[in-house]
Amino acid sequence: GVDYFSSIEPRKLKQFIDVVRNSELALIGGQDWFSKNEIKYREEVKKNWIVKKNLKKKDKLKLNDVEMLRHPEKGTYPLNFNKYNNREIILPIKKGSIIKKKYFKNKVCVTIVARSNSKRLKNKASLKIGNSCVLEHLFKKVKMLNNVDKIIFCTTKDKSDDALVKLAKKNNIQYFRGSTLNVLDRIMQPLKKIKPDIVVRITGDDILIDNEHFQLSLNYFLDKNFDYVDHKKLIGGTETEIFDFDTLKFIYENAINLNDTEYLTNYIKDNASFFNIGSSPVRTANLNRSSMTIDTKEDYEYVKKFLEKYYEINKNYYNYTYKDIFKFCKNFPRDFKNKKNKLKIKSMLKKN
Repeated sequence: GVDYFSSIEPRKLKQFIDVVRNSELALIGGQDWFSKNEIKYREEVKKNWIVKKNLKKKDKLKLNDVEMLRHPEKGTYPLNFNKYNNREIILPIKKGSIIKKKYFKNKVCVTIVARSNSKRLKNKASLKIGNSCVLEHLFKKVKMLNNVDKIIFCTTKDKSDDALVKLAKKNNIQYFRGSTLNVLDRIMQPLKKIKPDIVVRITGDDILIDNEHFQLSLNYFLDKNFDYVDHKKLIGGTETEIFDFDTLKFIYENAINLNDTEYLTNYIKDNASFFNIGSSPVRTANLNRSSMTIDTKEDYEYVKKFLEKYYEINKNYYNYTYKDIFKFCKNFPRDFKNKKNKLKIKSMLKKN
């Protein structure tokens, strides 16, 4: 027939499909862009920027001060030299050391992301907790963090978030109102003007931020030259996420779909081969299934009970540490599927 040249028989069709499927794997890399052997080889031959001579505090880093060499220290990634070229050094650097972010002053900006239209717990940011509300409690805790240069509250232009903006003004927190769906755009718009080196992202669900572990995470980020560090080993609701600003900028400029970028962590983990990522160590062991993240009414009640308990003893709602949270979770473990256990927690709190 007239179309014989564009037709294919069953046996050849199977071969054709196999070629297409293999081509897809070649293009997208299957589960990862690199094979295990490629990743292993990359780690073995990796070179770092090494200083050729002792550098003093207040010296400025120059290209002729460094060379690219393999180094016995493992787990430290090469610095983006162009970003730190000609920057003033804040700590002495010994000859033969790897150049790290910690040797320079880094501008750290905390972004707090929250909105009123939560699907699981409506208006949770405005719910009463302690002597303030959920979002205001977070504002006060973030203000207690050390080594932070700027705090920005990122919310939406939706009328429902007017009340949250008022809270930001009341607490002298700079705010930006942007897209409802595109969370990364909402974060990036104000950051374009500030141009920080490091961005700390905190969601409005996680209000029990611990300064000690934040410093531990920040130091870990700076010491290993990471692009991204999480603190998932901590009890939920107490952790932060730390990004290199250039990493956020890369995602913003290259991600195909920026809607629903609330889950930036997933994007980074799904493309782990392109980023230097780590999970910060903790000083207190974690508790399985423990969480103080406020997603549901039960979560809110649990966090509220912790703050009330802490206030009973210390007459303060904000000076708690991660050890206090850990102790509470250990003494009053959660299991909201079990109504008897829920009542037991309630009665124990009243009793104590």
